[in-house]
Amino acid sequence: MLPLVVLVGVVLAAPPALALGSIAVGLAATLVQAIGLVRWPFVVPELARRYVSAVGAEAGSTSANVELLFVALHRLLGVAIGEHLGYLLTGAWTLLVTGSILSTTMVPAWLGVVGVPIGLSLMVASSSTRRSFSRSISPRSTRCP
Repeated sequence: MLPLVVLVGVVLAAPPALALGSIAVGLAATLVQAIGLVRWPFVVPELARRYVSAVGAEAGSTSANVELLFVALHRLLGVAIGEHLGYLLTGAWTLLVTGSILSTTMVPAWLGVVGVPIGLSLMVASSSTRRSFSRSISPRSTRCP
């Protein structure tokens, strides 16, 4: 996504504020999504090894600790940062690109108009991710999802 962010920001030849804004927000969206995804190749395999290799009298507590750590990292890196901030920033980037499209004649204006509901939908999806995350950590929940 990173090359696309810079390419779109430059090629559309929008006013500088829109171009720089879309590049900055797009870079931030790329970064938070990468942080959310990086847990899979780096954290999860190690947690799986420790979970499977737990033996002896402390196997139960080791497994429980690994499960707790997995859930905590999944909620922080995956849900809060990767999904919530990722959707929010991708929606904002889409709206900024839409503004860039509408401010120039390089691309048909109808493409910019189509981008508005897409950007808004991404931002709404971000708020629904936040709500489901909040419900999953409420004091009433007895089991981690």
